[in-house]
Order: sequence, then C-alpha cells, then structure tokens
Amino acid sequence: MTVQNLVKQGHEVMVATPGKNAPDEYYGAKVVKVPGHKFPLNEFCDSEYIDLYATYCAIKSFKPDIVHVCSPTWIVVSCLLWCWWFRIPLVVCYHTHVPEYIRHYIGGIIGSLLATFLWFLIRVAHNLCTLTMVTSDIMGKELAEHGICNEMAVWRKGVDTSLFHPCKGSAEVRSRLMPDTSKILLLYAGRLSLEKGLPLLAKVLEDRRIRGKVHLVLIGDGPIRKSLDTTTFARVRQHVTFTGFMSQEDLAIAYASSDIFVFPSETETLGLVAIEAMAGGLPVVGVAARGMTATVKHGVTGYLYPPGDINQCVTHLLSLIENAELRTTISKAARKDAEQWGWDEATKQLVKVYEETIEKFKLQKSVKQL
Repeated sequence: MTVQNLVKQGHEVMVATPGKNAPDEYYGAKVVKVPGHKFPLNEFCDSEYIDLYATYCAIKSFKPDIVHVCSPTWIVVSCLLWCWWFRIPLVVCYHTHVPEYIRHYIGGIIGSLLATFLWFLIRVAHNLCTLTMVTSDIMGKELAEHGICNEMAVWRKGVDTSLFHPCKGSAEVRSRLMPDTSKILLLYAGRLSLEKGLPLLAKVLEDRRIRGKVHLVLIGDGPIRKSLDTTTFARVRQHVTFTGFMSQEDLAIAYASSDIFVFPSETETLGLVAIEAMAGGLPVVGVAARGMTATVKHGVTGYLYPPGDINQCVTHLLSLIENAELRTTISKAARKDAEQWGWDEATKQLVKVYEETIEKFKLQKSVKQL
C-alpha cells in the first residue's frame, strides 16, 4: 500500500526483494530481485544473501534520493556500504521483532545468546544509518534501551478503511466459518507461528467459563499449523476452524462477519491486523505489550490483558460475550478510531520524513565539507 500511494502521489519508486516469484513491476514501481533463500526457521519467509553486486547495480542505475530498508536483514549491510559510497541517506525501519522471535523459536541459553548477538548487530546497523523508523514511540523507547542512539521517527502505518468495513459482513460467510451461528465468533488473523502466542487461545477455549459459548477461526498459515491442528487445539478441535491464507477481500468479509478479534501475540511492534479488524468493526482483545498498547485503547476500542494472563483474557472476553450492547459500543469506537489510519495520510507523513531526512543529510554533508 505504501508503494501504491507513493506512486500515486507522483514519486518514483524501486523495490528490491528476495522474492523469486515477485513481479517485474508493482503498481508502476520497478521490482528488482536480489538473490535470496528461505529462512531456516520459517519456510514462509524469504531472506536475502549479502549480495553487494545486485544492490550496487540497483542503486547505481536508479540514483535514488533516499534508500529505505523496510525489513532489514542482510541487505542492510550492502545498503550501508553503497549509501556511504554514493552519499545517499539511508532509512532503516524496525517493525519485526527478530530477537524476540529467536527466543520463541530456539529458547533457553542458546536462544538468549543469539538474541543478545542479534541486538548487537541491530545496534551497529541502526547507529550507522541516517534515520531509524519505528512503529510507535513505545518501540522507539525499547530500541533506545538497547543502545540505538541515532535519530528516530515514527512510521505511521495505514489501513484501507474502504476495503475493511463493517458493511462487508455476510451471514453466508459466517455460517461457513462457524457451524453453530448462535455462538460468538472469535477471529485471529496472522502467521501461525511460535511467536504469536496461539497456545494461549487453546487454554482460553478450555476455560469452563467460556467453553461452548464461542467458536474460534484462525486465518493464515505458518510453520506450526499442523501442530496447532493435531496437538495444541486437540481438546477443543470442534470449536476451531482453520481457513489457511485468505485474499484481502475475503479477509475483509471475515472480519466484518465476526464478533471479536483476539490477538495473543506479545511480540508485535504495531499489530496491523488489529487495526484492520477495528476497521471491520471488531472489538480487539490483545496483550498489553509493545505496539499493541499504542494500537488498542483499553476499554474504548477493546481490552488489553497482561502477558500470559489467561484469567484476565477470559474475563475481558466474557464482558463482551455477555453484553451485546457493550460489544456494539466498542465496535463503533473501534471503527471510528481506525478511520484515522488511512493510507493516503500515512504515506504523506512518510514522504515528509523522507524530505526532512534528505535536507538534514545535505546540511550535514555541507558542514563536513566546510
């Protein structure tokens, strides 16, 4: 959506990606494919190699005013080199909490050591770039606590509020998602992976206060899909539906056809799916951690519970399940709050940050030359 809106607003855009199946052009933006591979711990993620030549060719031919590394893995190494060589400002954003993911995937002492090493690499890379963009002030504070001391700015993400809308609700879709339509439909959307905290939802469904009152729909796919199906949710399997991946249009209908959005992830830097759900008119019940505390207004657009607190999660769900009027009130507030997250304004704010960064970079160059 950022690419689409940048092009629509008259900017020239080039995208470099390790995705082998990526198109040659995307909404008017040229797409350059850099050598990459599947991420070892998650077959659904592509990661690029340190390829100095491909990055050099892309930057040299395009001659950008600014380079923005959106998902910094190894490509940031070559971008740091060539942005220094060509004297181009480099923006690196932090929106994927990789060190925390490592703790979930590996765990133990080895996981902690790897996470510490990753924080070292992240600190070095970010402190060498021109600007670090974060998804919220909360994440900026956390990065500062890990020693990232260069200039920071908040990258306000957007949501398509015309696509994700309460009017998209469908009784037919609701009945396909949930056999017994008299129950409350809980919805989760996102990767099915360890860092998303999905086992907590199984314990919620097993709680005697909520058992039989709800049906849970899990939209998405990921490395733990099979174990969730056969092990984690085995005792409540009749109350769970796995849909796999959905198109944006189908996802919008699913949001609007549900009652409550549940999001147990403790690692989110923003929680974009929660904003999409709010745009679809859903109250959100999520974890009071990191970016979610900036996305959900507790008691207004949803409820936040302390990390790992199953009892509090169930309590919040019950308040919504048993009070249709409260559910409607929070649904309307969620939609109203989401309306401020339009992509057009979010992109204009991003361009403003780009322009300010370019001007500051030029000024710093002039001062150094003097």
